[in-house]
Amino acid sequence: AAMDARAAGGAAGGFATFFTAFFIWYAYRSFDAPRANFILAGIFGALSYLTRNEGLFTFVSMAAVYIVSVRSAWAFPATSPSRKSIFSDDRFRYFAAGAAIIAAAFIFWEIRNYSIFGAAAASSRQNMMFGRDYYDMWRYNPEPGLVNFMKEYFKIGAGQIVVSKIQSFQYKLARGMLYVGFPLALFILPGIKALRDKRLLYPVAAYFVSTYLFFGFFNAHSQDWGWYGAEVLLPFWIILAVAGCFGAGFFSDDRKKRLFGIISASAILLFYSADAVRSHVKNKRDVSRRDAVAKLARFVGDFAARQGNPVMMLHSPFVFNYFRPELKTVQIPTNEPLDTVGEVINKYGCEYLVLYGEIPSRYPFVFSGLYSGSKKMKGFREVLSVPTPAGLSLEGTGRALKIYKIEKSQFAVKGDKK
Repeated sequence: AAMDARAAGGAAGGFATFFTAFFIWYAYRSFDAPRANFILAGIFGALSYLTRNEGLFTFVSMAAVYIVSVRSAWAFPATSPSRKSIFSDDRFRYFAAGAAIIAAAFIFWEIRNYSIFGAAAASSRQNMMFGRDYYDMWRYNPEPGLVNFMKEYFKIGAGQIVVSKIQSFQYKLARGMLYVGFPLALFILPGIKALRDKRLLYPVAAYFVSTYLFFGFFNAHSQDWGWYGAEVLLPFWIILAVAGCFGAGFFSDDRKKRLFGIISASAILLFYSADAVRSHVKNKRDVSRRDAVAKLARFVGDFAARQGNPVMMLHSPFVFNYFRPELKTVQIPTNEPLDTVGEVINKYGCEYLVLYGEIPSRYPFVFSGLYSGSKKMKGFREVLSVPTPAGLSLEGTGRALKIYKIEKSQFAVKGDKK
């Protein structure tokens, strides 16, 4: 039920829940049998990372388990007489093997991103870390570099930065708790108290706290999204809540306590099973929306193929590339003036502009007048206009898909022979 509900937000969320659940299970089992379980935890931690960036923090969770297990062993000198260093414990090699698997997945994925996207891979990440608001995620930076990002970011002032960070932590926690839901939240604390083997809490708490602190601080511009720790851990909230149903302590009589536990636990499981059914029905309904996006991507892809697959400038290029990987796409800088858009066109050799609506931005969208037909812009000649597919729900969707030929001579820098 938890994984189906989590998958309602997209396939990545469902897989992240699945892999993270197995990671925490094997990390927990490594307390008693570290050899195979640390390695299995590393495998599932790596898979979790490959579905969501948050999965990288499975390393923190596994490290917490290792440190706690070693310190617990120190309490029994007969089993572990050496207290010189946590690195001298026999468990360390198994932990290191699991950690190496997660590290290898991280390195592989970073190499893959840089080989495909080049410096833009780092640029997009810096946009998220030092964005001043949501729309900064789509910014274009003619002089990329961490120092330049940070200089521009700190111009907004220390007070505004502090406020945005506090709001980020507040909004993200509120969103996480909203997803967990009141039925679970009511019994989670009693469940922690009633849990027989509290070692399960170490990997869960380490993952929850580390991801919340990191993404709350470094992904502040997104406010209430960008942190999925509470949602990914939903299977464990259900486990704790069910344990809390039987150990809530509302009744002193064991028979009444057991009856209350059965009724309340059944209600919780019924609630989330019903929610899973609702999500499944909703996903079936959303198939029509997916089909609309696929139809739009196919149309743009077929048009590009007829033109020899030129570079297309559009919004949300990853959506189009999902359905048509061969498309050469560049993101429209939604928060920038026409001069900056021209720099992007010239730098990446964009030949066509694709608009399917007026994209929201902090400032008026530079192509609003062009799309609505109320304004003509030099350098853009409309070559195609068709109705957008019914049910299309991309950001800023309008009534028509319009494609414009870009006259690159209007944007070429002086001395550029192109």
